[in-house]
Amino acid sequence: MKQSVVLKRLAAILLLLCLVPVSAFSAAKQDDRIRVLLTRFSSLSELSVNISGSYSCGDMYFQRGMTVNLAPGAAKDQLILIYEGLALVHKGALTFTRHQADGENGLRFQGSMSLYHGDLTVRNQNGQLRLILSVPLEEYLLGVLPWEMSSAFPLEALKAQAVAARTYALTRRNSAQDYDMTDNTNDQVYAGVPDNADIIRRAVAETAGICVYYQDQLATCYYTASNGGRTETAERVWGKSSSPTGHTVAKADPYDLDNDESVVRQAEIPKDLTEDDLPALQALLAEKAAPVLKQLGYSDAPEDIRIREITDITANEKDHVAESLTFSLRVAGVRTTDWDEEETSFLTGDVLDIPVQPAASTAEKQFYSLSNPISVTVPIFPELEAALELSINRTPNEVWTVRSLKNSFVIEARRFGHGVGLSQRGAQRMAAAFGWNYKQILHFYYSGVTLKQTGLTAFTPAPKVDFDYDATPGPRPTPTPRPTLMPVSLKPGSKETLVVVDGVAEDSSLNLRAAPDTASDIITRLYYGQQLAVIEAADGWLHVRTDVLEGYVMEKFVSSIE
Repeated sequence: MKQSVVLKRLAAILLLLCLVPVSAFSAAKQDDRIRVLLTRFSSLSELSVNISGSYSCGDMYFQRGMTVNLAPGAAKDQLILIYEGLALVHKGALTFTRHQADGENGLRFQGSMSLYHGDLTVRNQNGQLRLILSVPLEEYLLGVLPWEMSSAFPLEALKAQAVAARTYALTRRNSAQDYDMTDNTNDQVYAGVPDNADIIRRAVAETAGICVYYQDQLATCYYTASNGGRTETAERVWGKSSSPTGHTVAKADPYDLDNDESVVRQAEIPKDLTEDDLPALQALLAEKAAPVLKQLGYSDAPEDIRIREITDITANEKDHVAESLTFSLRVAGVRTTDWDEEETSFLTGDVLDIPVQPAASTAEKQFYSLSNPISVTVPIFPELEAALELSINRTPNEVWTVRSLKNSFVIEARRFGHGVGLSQRGAQRMAAAFGWNYKQILHFYYSGVTLKQTGLTAFTPAPKVDFDYDATPGPRPTPTPRPTLMPVSLKPGSKETLVVVDGVAEDSSLNLRAAPDTASDIITRLYYGQQLAVIEAADGWLHVRTDVLEGYVMEKFVSSIE
C-alpha cells in the first residue's frame, strides 16, 4: 500500500477522537427508511465490518474494500474501533453514513457475502454492540425476501411476498423507539442482500411502492410458511387488536393443502395394539381411561390397565380446527370388587355388559376384557402432540386430521407458523400450478383489501464524495470459512429427539451455555446446520448434546428433524 494512503487512513482514524456522531434518525419520518435492529451480531465480542461502498463517519471517509473491527469498551458508553493495528476508544455512538456512489454500496459483516445497505449506528449497550441499520424501504426488501421465501419460488409468489413484507414493515414504524424492526422472526428475517439475487430484485422492482390497505389504512400483513390447509384469524391467534384485522379470515386453503412441499408430520396407530406399540400413547390413554374403570369396579393403577384395541378415533373441532381426539377403546383391567355372575350386569350397567373373559394373567393379577368399548377424550395440545411426537411449531396451533385405514389410523399434523394471512406454500402452488398473479394471491389471503402506492418519498443518501479517495477500490471480501460442525453420530436414546440449529443466520451463531440461563457461561458457539440430540426440555430451554459435549440452548433457535 502506498505510504500516502496509509497516512490518509491514519489521519482519518485520528479524526475520530473529536467525532460528533451523526444521527441516522434525526429527520422526521416522512421518507421511506426502515430502522432495523441487527440482533444476530449483538452477542459478538468483536464485529468485523467491511466497507463495500462509499461511507463516512463524522469527518472520516473510508476507502472501498477496507475492513474495521468494532468492540464494546470497558465503560458502558465506550466503543473500540480497530484498524490495521490501531485501536481507538470512542465515547458515545458511531454512525457510518452511506454516500451516493456507483456500483455496490453497503456493508458486509463477519466475512459474509450478504450486503447490508444503508446507514449504520453502533452503540455499546451493557457491554454488547447495539447495531441499528437505517435502510430505504425498497433496499430493505432486497434483504428480506431471500430469507423469508426461497428464490426458487415463482416470480408472482415472490411479488406477493414483497408486497406483504413492504406493508408489514411500514406498519411497524415506531417513532417512540430507536428502531422499527428486528432482523429476526419476531418481525421479518433481514440478513442482507446475497449474491445472485436477480429474481428478488425483479420481484421488488415490479411491485415498487405497492402496499395492502384495509379500511383506508395500511393492513397488517401477517404471513406464514404453511397454514396446513386452513387460514387463521389474527384475533384467534393473538387476541383483539387496536388495528383493524378483519382482512384476516379463517377459511379453507386447498392450495397450501395440495402443495407437496407443505410441512406434514404423520403418525400411524395400529387398531390392534401390542404392549410394544406406541408406549407413550398407550400410557396416556390408560391415564384417561382410569377414572372410567375405577367407577366400574376396576383398578385405576396404570399397570392394571391394558389397551387392547382402538375401534375409532374422532376429531373434535372448534371453528373447523381439531382441539381434541376421542378414542373408542377396548381395554382389559383388574377387578377390585368380587362380583358374582348375577350382580355383574347390574354393576357394569349398559356400557360394558358382562366382563367375564380373562384377557391375560400373571401370578398376582387376573385381567378381564370389558365386553364393550369405552370412550376417552384427549386434548391435542400438549398431551397428544407430545405422545405422538407430532410437534411442528412448538405452539398449540397445528391442524390435525384423522384417516381410518384397514388396520390402522393415520393422524397428520400440518401448519408451519401461525397460519394467519399469506401462506408461502399456498402462494407457491397458486403461481406454479394455476398461473395466479400476485394480486390474485394477495386478494385470496387478505379479504376486502385494496392495493395501491404508499406515496412515501424515497430517501436520498448523502451526496457523493467530491474527491478521489474512493477511486481505487480495495479487494472484495471473501467468505470466512465456517467452523466444522460437531458430529452427532450416536443414535438418539428412546427419550431423545434430534433438532437442527436453523434460527440463526448462516453468518451468525448460537450460544451453547453451561446452564439454562442467558447469564450462564458460554461453552461454545454453535453454527447454522448443527445437529443436536435433545436430552430434555423445560421453560424455553433445551438440554442438548453432541458426540463432543453437552449444554443448553434456547429452544426458539432450533427446529425438529423429521
